[in-house]
Amino acid sequence: MSIRKRRVAYIFPHSEDEEIFKEGTVDELRHWLIDPEEGLKSSDGEYYIRCKEPRPRRQDFLPFPLPTSIPAGSVVLFRFKGEIVGDAVVEEARRTTSAERRKLRDKNYTAYIKFDLKSIRLYPSGSVTDKDLKKIMGRIPNPREYPVLTFSQFKTILRKVAKQLVI
Repeated sequence: MSIRKRRVAYIFPHSEDEEIFKEGTVDELRHWLIDPEEGLKSSDGEYYIRCKEPRPRRQDFLPFPLPTSIPAGSVVLFRFKGEIVGDAVVEEARRTTSAERRKLRDKNYTAYIKFDLKSIRLYPSGSVTDKDLKKIMGRIPNPREYPVLTFSQFKTILRKVAKQLVI
């Protein structure tokens, strides 16, 4: 498989009903990604996903992420309210254990992702929107799906972000 077609990045959606949101703003997700006291960094990069059992659909996205199919070194982009707010590199991805689900008090937490804390990056506000994703992917992802991006698609996103950073 050529590097351009290799799957290297995944888009993780977030919804307003998640516990991390009080007001449901994009800035709250940005803050959660980097906050050492209450955010992703406070959990040592541990991220649990609440999902039902995966059902195969189209090949270009995972309706629910399959932890065994997200290799270490892959990049996850965090999406909320029609915008990609940042990304992080996956160290480990797997199914949760029954002990973890009991500890979390929710049997629907079926996926565990461990992120490299030093890899977390925030994107400038508005640098990658659903309009951009439509151009890059040919469609706007459903807010509940976990699209998989090829190297070529991810590179296009990084170029958009880099343009926002250049002064």
